[in-house]
Amino acid sequence: MLFRSLVKSFGGEINDPEVQRYVDSVGNLLVKTTEMSDTKFTFTILDNEIVNAFALPGGYIHITRGLMALANNEAELAGVLGHEIGHVTAHHSAQLYTRSILTQILATGIGIATGSDALGQVATQGADVYLKGYSRENEYEADSLGVRYLLRAG
Repeated sequence: MLFRSLVKSFGGEINDPEVQRYVDSVGNLLVKTTEMSDTKFTFTILDNEIVNAFALPGGYIHITRGLMALANNEAELAGVLGHEIGHVTAHHSAQLYTRSILTQILATGIGIATGSDALGQVATQGADVYLKGYSRENEYEADSLGVRYLLRAG
């Protein structure tokens, strides 16, 4: 399963029931304010010093030990979790996957139709630039949604 192999690649989960309850309580309070309030979210604390957090489809939110160490208070933790919850509620992973498949098909088609590997490579590079711009849009939208959830949660 992708979820388990990803968790393992980040050093596994931290097994501290008190810390897990804390993260779950902050995260679930935010989830209650979302458009997907009836969806179960899973919050995983990864045993890794890298400062990172990310979301996967299905309500899986991951936050590293390194990021937890930088959060000075509950509001800062809530800000990170709200942003990641925003990615899930906006279905960014599914949208990015669909767009990446379509741009790969288009770039390959251009290379085949023209018979030019060089033109196909240029099309692939253009697709990469397009997807990076889309990714920035996703980050801004996740920020906006996260702030909305934070305001609703108080």
